[in-house]
Amino acid sequence: MDFVSPFWQALTLPRKFRMFGLRVPPMSVWHVFALEQIGNTYMTGGALDMGDVVQALLVVTQSRRQFMRMFRKPSRVNAKARRIKRALIRWAARRKDYTDGDALILFRDYVETSMRTPGRWIKPGAKACAAPYALHALTGAIKSGVCVGSAWDVAYAQARVMFDVFAEQAGDDSIMTARAQEVDERMAMEGTNG
Repeated sequence: MDFVSPFWQALTLPRKFRMFGLRVPPMSVWHVFALEQIGNTYMTGGALDMGDVVQALLVVTQSRRQFMRMFRKPSRVNAKARRIKRALIRWAARRKDYTDGDALILFRDYVETSMRTPGRWIKPGAKACAAPYALHALTGAIKSGVCVGSAWDVAYAQARVMFDVFAEQAGDDSIMTARAQEVDERMAMEGTNG
């Protein structure tokens, strides 16, 4: 497969993905932050199950404002979860030889596409970010002129690119070039396949 620059990919994300019979936007800054905060396994790592997909779809099918409105009333959360489960069941019924693994992989691919961003060199003695990275991405969107309320709904990968550009302009030299990231990704693939 040909390498696609993470800068190019982030800036050409589709407005909506078709997944499980639903139209789903790319993961936004809010989606990443919310899924990290509720401990969704797609963000935290670990064994995945269909509950993780349903939980994540509850978040990613809505803007921050829609989610907050729904979240205030448990009956709305339950109704939305039932609609998502029905969509998953209908989607699975149309698939020959369906397994839950198919849905887990499809959603993982969506997450990886939505969150693919420029790589960074890890310098000796570098410390991890204390604030969740989604908040750094939010800052990048705001610095680009997006108002705070709307910045939450900017695609995560796009906000990260904005953040990385501002960081590089401020002297951060840890951001990989597209060519360096291509080499890094190929080496990682060869390491897992070899």
